[in-house]
Amino acid sequence: TSEEITKRAARALEDGDNIMVGELMTENQRLLRKIGVSNKIIDRIINLCSGYGALGSKITGAGGGGCILVLTKQENRENFISKIRKEGLKYISVTLESKGLLY
Repeated sequence: TSEEITKRAARALEDGDNIMVGELMTENQRLLRKIGVSNKIIDRIINLCSGYGALGSKITGAGGGGCILVLTKQENRENFISKIRKEGLKYISVTLESKGLLY
C-alpha cells in the first residue's frame, strides 16, 4: 500500500539509503499508474529517466501531468541532466545538503 511505501521510505531516508528510496519512489509510481493518476507522457519520461540511470522517479502533485521527482546519484547528475536536456525536458536540479527540520 501507499502507506507502507511511505513508512519504508521514511526509514530509508533516515538510514541514508538512496537506492531504497529510489526503488520505493518507483514502486509508488506503479501504484499511481494503477489508479489512473499517471498518463502515457509521464510514463514515457519516467522510463527515459530510468534508462538514463535514475534511482527512482514518480509523479508529484495532483497527477495528470506537470511534475516528476527524479532521484539520481550525485556522481551521475551531470550526465543525467545532459541526457534529459537532449530530450527537450525541463528540470530543476536540487541537492539536499542537510537533514532539514529535526524533531
